[in-house]
Amino acid sequence: MSTPYLTPITPSKTRIGWIGIGVMGSAMASRLLSAGYTVTIYARTPSKSLSLQSQGAQTGLLSGLNPGGVIVDSTSNDPALAKRIFETARSKNFWAVDAPVSGLVFAEKTELDVRKWMEAVRGGAAGSMVMELFGERIIGRGFRPGGFTQYIVKDLGMGLDVGEKEDDGIVVLPGAALTKQLFSGMVANGDGKVGIHGLITVIERINGK
Repeated sequence: MSTPYLTPITPSKTRIGWIGIGVMGSAMASRLLSAGYTVTIYARTPSKSLSLQSQGAQTGLLSGLNPGGVIVDSTSNDPALAKRIFETARSKNFWAVDAPVSGLVFAEKTELDVRKWMEAVRGGAAGSMVMELFGERIIGRGFRPGGFTQYIVKDLGMGLDVGEKEDDGIVVLPGAALTKQLFSGMVANGDGKVGIHGLITVIERINGK
């Protein structure tokens, strides 16, 4: 796959800046250090960086990178801030990667290549069988049904009714209730006879698309 990053990414040639060293970010930065990369980290609370420093991490970020370096931001920042970090990095001739877990509609609204986004997340914890089955169809707007959405609404309704009528008390199913509302939105929009992966159209409408 082609990339605008011209210099090969290798432990001997690539220095990496890392913003975000909480539970997940710290573990990922630790893996990079173990792989032999030079990693420069930033933490608002200096004590949180001590473990990574003991593994060889350096502190101080933009000022510590040479041209061609990479900043990986694993925090859940506002997209506007991520863009400013990227622009600042490019002005100094290095790179910034915004790497939180984000959804498809968010990827589209921030003008990412959605196919590349899907490839990036499908192999990790954010991936799922639903993504494998329906991801390409959603991107290609192929909503041919394997089963009608209007029947999903009916079945969810029956399941919720059983939960409310249990003799031993009410069974609360908030996930099922929210899912029924979203699928009901599809039916109300005239999409009751498209596939369940057409649910993306409801999320898009909520977000003004």
